[in-house]
Order: sequence, then structure tokens, then C-alpha cells
Amino acid sequence: MMAPNKKLYITLLIVLGVIILVSLAIPVTSPFFAIVTGIGCGGAASVIVGWLIDAANCRQNKQKAEINRDALFHELNILFESSVQVFTHLCEQCGDPVDENSTLKWYEWIDRAFALSVNSPVILKPCCYAALSFFRDISEESKVLRLQGAQLLDSGIVQPEDMQALSSIHMNCALIEHEFNIHAVSQEFGRRCTLSVSLIKNILDTSPLLAPINEKSIGVFLYQRLATEHGVRISAMQEQSDNKIDRSQESN
Repeated sequence: MMAPNKKLYITLLIVLGVIILVSLAIPVTSPFFAIVTGIGCGGAASVIVGWLIDAANCRQNKQKAEINRDALFHELNILFESSVQVFTHLCEQCGDPVDENSTLKWYEWIDRAFALSVNSPVILKPCCYAALSFFRDISEESKVLRLQGAQLLDSGIVQPEDMQALSSIHMNCALIEHEFNIHAVSQEFGRRCTLSVSLIKNILDTSPLLAPINEKSIGVFLYQRLATEHGVRISAMQEQSDNKIDRSQESN
């Protein structure tokens, strides 16, 4: 998205200002006075109006781009949010209660689930398959976005570093699928998954547009969905809060 060309507008205003100053040296009775003054004042007014219109259009285009950007990367964001839900559920199955106020990020939940699977082999298989599904989905979505790369760059919705990050993530996800073909469900594959998760986190940080994804945590909404869909245990504080609400509703 091109911003108003401030240098051009300022240069034009300086030139027109000089013309206005020159007109002051011309006698008022001279026919050239009206001509030069008209060019200077009229031109200055036109430049200022044009600058204001250009700035307004740029603001409007920026707002449209932000809306389009949010829609464009909605699916990618949902994939990372879903990974939080899946891996918190796996942590819960390993006997690690989920705290709805947890500040753990998406990549920390994946690391935690694989770390717990070492002492709970029954969780290793769902961990591996959940990670494989996650990497495949990310790979597909990044591929779709990359195919639109030229158009997205021209529209100003994304920057070159955003597209480079998507390409790196796609390659990393393709590699982890290859690793699964070699190691299948195993501790070694789990180790490689955690390494790839760390790499994806670092890649996301290189992109201004994608970096906020690294802040994805369970959140209240996801926590409530998790508890509803999977019967996840909730903390004693939340239980007390829910009991108070229930008693309040009964009294009413």
C-alpha cells in the first residue's frame, strides 16, 4: 500500500510558495499580478486538497487491507488455536490438569505433551498423530497462501518477509512428514516434532504479520470448549466459581 508522496507534495507547495512571493513584487495594477497570484494560490489550494484526498484514500485502503488480511489468515490462525486445544487435552490425559488461566503458548503445550508421553507411552501414539496432522494442515494452508504470493504482495496485504516465512514453514512441515515415514510412531519422531515446533516458532517471529501467532494460548473460550467436549478437569477455583453461579441461579 503506497503512502502519500510527502516529498512531492512538499516540493510542489514550496514551488507554489515561491510563485506567491514573486507575485508580491509585481504591481497590483499589472495584469500579471492576477495571473501569477492565481497560479500560486490556486495551485497551493489544489495541492493541499489533493494531499488530503490522497491521505484519506490511503487510510481507507489500509483499513480494507487489514480486513482482507484478517480473513486471509483466519484459517492459519485457527489451525494454531486448534493445536492448543488438542495438546492441552493430551496433557490432561497424561494426568496433568489444565488450568484455564494458563499462560502457556501453543508451542509450549506441544512440548509439554511430548515430554509427558515419555512416562505415559499410551499417549505417544496420539501425540505423534496429532503433531503429524497439525504439520500437514499447516503445510497445506501455507501452500495455498504461497500460491497467491504475487497478488498478495502487489496488494500490499503482506510483505516479502511474510511470504518468506510461509515458504520456510511449508518446507519444514514437508520435512516432518518425511521424518514420520522413517521413524513412524516413536520417541525419535516426537523429538523431531518438538525441534520442528521450535523452528516454526522462530520462523514466525521473523514475520511481522505472523509473529502474533506465537502468542496463541488456551484462552477462556478454548478452555471452555475443551472442558465441554472432552470432560477436562477444571481447577478448584473454577469449580467454586461454577458452584456459586449454580446456587445463584437456583435461588432465583
